[in-house]
Amino acid sequence: MLAQSNLRPQQNTLDDEPVVSRAATSPGHSVFAEYYGADWCPPCQNGGSPSMHALKTSFPDDYVYISYFEANGQGVSDPLNRLSHMRDGTGSIPAAVFGDARSGSSYHKLGANTGTTAYDTEFTNGGDMKSVNDFKLSITQSQNGANMDITYKLEYLGSSPSQTVYLLAVVVEETGPDTYNDGSTQPHNVIRSWLLNSANNNFESFTLTPNNPVTKTWTEPVSSVRANGATSAADNFVSVGAIMNGDKSTWNDVYAASDSTMGPKIDIGISNFAINNPSSSAGYVRGDTLTLEATVKNVGDLDYSDGGTVEFYYEENNNIISVDTSSVGTLPFTGSNSMTVSTTVDTTNFPESDYLKTFGVRITGTCRRQQFNEQSGYYDLQSRSPTNHKEPTNCRRSNS
Repeated sequence: MLAQSNLRPQQNTLDDEPVVSRAATSPGHSVFAEYYGADWCPPCQNGGSPSMHALKTSFPDDYVYISYFEANGQGVSDPLNRLSHMRDGTGSIPAAVFGDARSGSSYHKLGANTGTTAYDTEFTNGGDMKSVNDFKLSITQSQNGANMDITYKLEYLGSSPSQTVYLLAVVVEETGPDTYNDGSTQPHNVIRSWLLNSANNNFESFTLTPNNPVTKTWTEPVSSVRANGATSAADNFVSVGAIMNGDKSTWNDVYAASDSTMGPKIDIGISNFAINNPSSSAGYVRGDTLTLEATVKNVGDLDYSDGGTVEFYYEENNNIISVDTSSVGTLPFTGSNSMTVSTTVDTTNFPESDYLKTFGVRITGTCRRQQFNEQSGYYDLQSRSPTNHKEPTNCRRSNS
């Protein structure tokens, strides 16, 4: 870790901390980080920057970050003095801040060990993100001649009547053409321009209501970003965003983050599965007719029209016995974004000794990402045996 002054500093390296190897795992939601490095900084070159890039490479749909990279004594565009905010009075480099954490937090990390795992713990532990299930953000960009049209879509999924949020929006270079002092290590996600409110003095703000997406489009010159070798400026152009609960003047909770390399997701899943027996709520007797019902929901960011099949089944002697199938129709990403399918099962021919039956539902024949309970939803239903028959001790009551 280096102490920095306003001049090109002496490389006053503090003792390295012991290196602890830890394989990063996804926390299951987006994580947003801000990183500060410079070409003259060995720990940035050998640990900080490679670690940031390794997380993005390993978790492209979960990790989002921006880099304040100083090259040849010049910093990046910073109209809101955001670098000073994220450093929060500290004077060391490299610096990495997860979820807008303040100095002293475990998510405000100074220094970096050599290698590519310097920030694995902060990422795996959730990156100090808040209310991760209540907000969604997706970003699309499209070249229009010499310009890039960039659209941010924000959505609130919580239960409050409304939420006022702020959008940190930045254009970055996927790979900066500058290098660290070794002449070969290149920085990534280098800030080039900020997308601000109409007064150009703060983040754009939005008032969100549940399940009503709001969009905001900016148009920026493609030339805001530099080419990198054979990669054109347009192909090196990445738009980044993070939803926060406050503006530039405060340290904020960060709810969701995304960038244009992630793109909107096409995704469906089974959101509910239930079994009903009109004859009893406690199980079934052979001869009862059971009703199986499932809800298939669009949980992505685009209208779904890729088809697929919903299959109800039960398990018998470790075999899957198909009961019925239904086709998945078109599901918009807003409004009526789910479909309910159902079928009936006649238990007359179930084996008399089969006291516990596992029923399930699964989606097949589609490119969906999300699945319910690893391939299927399932429901263990107990047979209600005659009163003169002792139930096995391992019978379980059903639950959904």
